[in-house]
Amino acid sequence: MKKLYLFFIIVSCTGLCCTKDHAGNANMPVSEFLKAKIILTKEASSIFNEIKVDTGNLRLDFYDNAEIDGDTISVSVDNQMAVSHQRLSAKPITVNIRIDFVKTDHEVVMIAENEGAIPPNTALLIVTAGDRRYRLFLSSDVDQKKVLVRFIYEKPK
Repeated sequence: MKKLYLFFIIVSCTGLCCTKDHAGNANMPVSEFLKAKIILTKEASSIFNEIKVDTGNLRLDFYDNAEIDGDTISVSVDNQMAVSHQRLSAKPITVNIRIDFVKTDHEVVMIAENEGAIPPNTALLIVTAGDRRYRLFLSSDVDQKKVLVRFIYEKPK
């Protein structure tokens, strides 16, 4: 039986991680985060991070993160399939999300459909939210294959 090692790191354009380390420290420098203890999880549908956005449009670009080896993914947005069984490559699979200002949170689930020729399934997700960009490094396998990210809209101040 294969084991799952599912994790991701979010790096904003400021060079700070937009996540928390094992001690609850947020927005630490990337170099420090990479030295910190990474806790791996087997929760297939846990929320790994919430990203707060202040724009009405999000662009999600999915790429193969390591060697292009035939990894395929599906993507759902708010429980609606947006991408089905698409092969990751050097060209992005793009999903655009229009933020509903009444329903302020939106969930995106990336599903690993296979592991390609070289396990595990690895993807790079670049999120463009207005003038901010986030890079998420995703890794999953076919035993536990879902990665969930929640986007929460907050009015600009």
